Amino acid sequence: MEKGWDPETDGDEYIPISNQENTEVNEGRWRYNHVRPDAYVQNGVIRTPQGKIEGYVSSEGRVTRGYFETFQEIIKNGRVSSNNAFFPFDQDWGYVDDEGNVRQSNNGILVDKIIGVVRGKNVNGALAHFVLIFRNFEDKIKELEDDFAHSSDSASFYGRACNLLRNLENLNGLGDFQEARSRLNHIKHEAEKDQDRNRIEKKVRVEEVQRLCFPDNWRDAADRVKELQAEWREIGNAGEHDNGLWTNFRAACDDFFRRRKEFNEQRERNFNENARRKASLCDEADRLRYCEDWRDTSARLKEMTEDWKEIGFAGREKDNELWQRFNTAKTVFFDRQNQHFNQLERERQENAQTKAELCTEAENLRYSTDWKETSSRMKEMFDEWKDIGKAGRDKDDELWRRFNGARQTYYDRQSAHYAELDNERNENYEAKLDLCRQAENLQYSTDWKDTTSEMKDLMDEWKDIGKAGRDKDDELWQRFSQARQRFFDQKEDHFDEQNREFERRASQKEDLIRELEYYDCGNDWSAGNARMKDAMDEWKNIGFSGRDNEDDLWQRFNDARQSYFDARQDFFDNRPSR
Repeated sequence: MEKGWDPETDGDEYIPISNQENTEVNEGRWRYNHVRPDAYVQNGVIRTPQGKIEGYVSSEGRVTRGYFETFQEIIKNGRVSSNNAFFPFDQDWGYVDDEGNVRQSNNGILVDKIIGVVRGKNVNGALAHFVLIFRNFEDKIKELEDDFAHSSDSASFYGRACNLLRNLENLNGLGDFQEARSRLNHIKHEAEKDQDRNRIEKKVRVEEVQRLCFPDNWRDAADRVKELQAEWREIGNAGEHDNGLWTNFRAACDDFFRRRKEFNEQRERNFNENARRKASLCDEADRLRYCEDWRDTSARLKEMTEDWKEIGFAGREKDNELWQRFNTAKTVFFDRQNQHFNQLERERQENAQTKAELCTEAENLRYSTDWKETSSRMKEMFDEWKDIGKAGRDKDDELWRRFNGARQTYYDRQSAHYAELDNERNENYEAKLDLCRQAENLQYSTDWKDTTSEMKDLMDEWKDIGKAGRDKDDELWQRFSQARQRFFDQKEDHFDEQNREFERRASQKEDLIRELEYYDCGNDWSAGNARMKDAMDEWKNIGFSGRDNEDDLWQRFNDARQSYFDARQDFFDNRPSR
């Protein structure tokens, strides 16, 4: 033949192989370069290197797509037996009846099901054809098992396993149906267990999002909701519960983000007010940036910086923009101030002499602890160094080693200092944070006396704690002062309301006193006595009117009643005898 057999184009065409070259039998391996050079024979089955079944071997030395008829010899020195070793078949799988029908022995559903008819005398070839059908179906099971073994989402294989189980029941092939069904059921049951685990995982995340709709910290809560959304995407299918869980999860997320939007809108209103106040400071700083009244302007800019710290946050973008504007105006002024004073100190000298002086100055500053001013000066000196012309190759290298060595010594010490300062600020931060929590725990207390004392003690502790860093101090102070202010506002409201109640009671008692002061029973002393008794009941029912008024009002009330009783006594004392 001019070409080998191609299973995709030649179909079941017979190809003689007994006289072809480049064929060999070697330790169970069959090679045929024209048909499939990399195939091999194992127990009478032709397989690819990946294990896929390509055909079978039988006696006539001819090859079909479905099987090989056994052959007697392939090459001179290689003899192949023609017995049944080349045709693996289990009689429990199926058989051919007397009428030539190919039947399955038992597929687990039907017994002796007819799956085909033998045409011709090659019974083994026909049986091999149906074995090949079953082997190809087993390849699908093997593919499913391989995918299942290497997948992190085993729940997704439930549908594929069910489909193959249904196909298995209707498969017209010969093979071990019980083993195939067992393998597919194993994957199906494992997928069902994974779906149950996924259902629990998704339900837990639905409940967590529902709880997060009422957070203490919206930013942390939003981050957690986004994490939960990402986790949800990583969780596999939950089977029949998947759509319902997704509906609940999405509804909870929508509710969370709606509530967060309302919170952010209120916060935005606060930001706008703070931005307005900071913009006013920026306007004033812009007016002062080119002022040459160094002393007064410097003092005013420092006051404005303290005012800035007391104003609340204006939103990250706006706050950064305003701070950049404010800080730029300050920097312009202080840079001009520094340049002004530095210019007065500098003298024009030859380049070598100038650099030597800079070296001396840098060496004098390398052990300084005035970090801000020294850092500023080091940068300025470096800029000056770059502006100075060369002093000659011999001197430049030596002077540069002196100057750069002094700078490096200083910056190494500065780095160590700020590392220590950061540790101290972190300790101060934790201490202030603890005071914030204590103040927040007390902010709704109605034990006015003791809580007032505790709030004062907390303030004293706050004053004793050092700085925690500009970015944290403002935030901590706002939190601490808000908790204190909320308590004192409630305290003030409480005593204001109490004073108003005292005033109302005092007014009622005033009215009662005036009534008694002008009361005249017309000598109907029984009615008068009853009125005096009722007046006393009314006085008691009115209640306490405050320490400042109560004693005076009580005295007047008793005086009015006593006037009545004195008048009654005079009447009876002066009444004519009968």
